[in-house]
Amino acid sequence: ADVITLREEASLEELKKLSVDKPQLLITADPAFTLAPCTESEAAAILQKEGIKQDAPLIGLSARKWKGHEVYAGKIAAAADYLYEKYGIKSVLIPLHYPHDTEISNEIASRMKSNPYIIKHKYNVTETLGIIKSMDLILGMRLHALIYGASLGVPVVGLPYEPKVIDFLSFINQPSAGHVESLDYDKMIKTIEQAWLDRQQIKENLAASKKMFVDKALQNAEIAISLLDN
Repeated sequence: ADVITLREEASLEELKKLSVDKPQLLITADPAFTLAPCTESEAAAILQKEGIKQDAPLIGLSARKWKGHEVYAGKIAAAADYLYEKYGIKSVLIPLHYPHDTEISNEIASRMKSNPYIIKHKYNVTETLGIIKSMDLILGMRLHALIYGASLGVPVVGLPYEPKVIDFLSFINQPSAGHVESLDYDKMIKTIEQAWLDRQQIKENLAASKKMFVDKALQNAEIAISLLDN
């Protein structure tokens, strides 16, 4: 390799532990930061197709099946019910990797007292971005649910299952509700609730950071072009 690009500081530290010190190592950002959502009208049409009413705040839940899902699915369901009962926030389960995430989404929904929405159809990336942009908050295991949310200025709370999720949350300075394999319900509720109460400030912070994220992501293409030119 002539150049290695990494999406956050933690990845660079990991390579240093492996004694990788060449070729050139650069921290950029995930290319997904450069993606654009569909139009608001197209997103609204998708929500209508899915039977999702925009008459209340919406929290997007992006989960995947992982070790201990029998336990954490119930805790996520209970948290979603709590948010609905206290703040009137309705849940939208978003299977980001379709159809793989459908099973865990249905499992969470089946454990909820309130009636959540579930995205039932497969959508392309720009449409998925449009769905996520329509949310008021994202609670996500899937890394790209968090990347999409952050890139669109939607407050995110992570549910890490691997170090890459923890590292990304640190990179964007957004909270983790705890590792899914040892998820503490009270801590999770406190973290989500704080993000909800601070959502306006979080949106402003993410919007202020957006150009930096995009510029770093575009460096990947610039570096590739430079290598080809040389």
